[in-house]
Amino acid sequence: TQSRSSAASDVYKRQTVHLARGEARFAVARDAERPFTVSTDWGRVRVLGTVFTVSVREGRMRLAVAEGRVAVWGAGQDEAAAPTTVLQAGEAIEADARGLGPRSSVDVGEVADWRQGWLVFRNTRLPEAVARWNDYLRQPLQLADDPALRELRAVSYTHLRAHETREDI
Repeated sequence: TQSRSSAASDVYKRQTVHLARGEARFAVARDAERPFTVSTDWGRVRVLGTVFTVSVREGRMRLAVAEGRVAVWGAGQDEAAAPTTVLQAGEAIEADARGLGPRSSVDVGEVADWRQGWLVFRNTRLPEAVARWNDYLRQPLQLADDPALRELRAVSYTHLRAHETREDI
């Protein structure tokens, strides 16, 4: 995908990845001496020994946990404070400018389907589905500015190799 991220380490041996756009999958062992954090404009995630994905699209962050646990803070919340929530395998959460949303359930086998070449939408808001498709298309899709379209949900299982992707260009 067209992800954009940066990584940093500081004098306290903290490792931080800032995900500005796109989606990334992390498999990280817990290390209290060197905590690993993923930050976005809408919140932070600290590894507690896990496999998880973080995506940033359409003004929101989405976190899904495949294995282990992660601690989650909303944007602007002090990382020294207790996390807003802790997610376990099979749980997901979204955050935007208003803060963290409610936790939801996910199928752990389907976290990061895109790594196996699948683009999967399960009751996904149409603007998010279009943004995710655009990660792979040479000519981006454009959604008309219609409130009714923004409320539609998409359900689809599509193998990306069946369609032209950026790797084929």
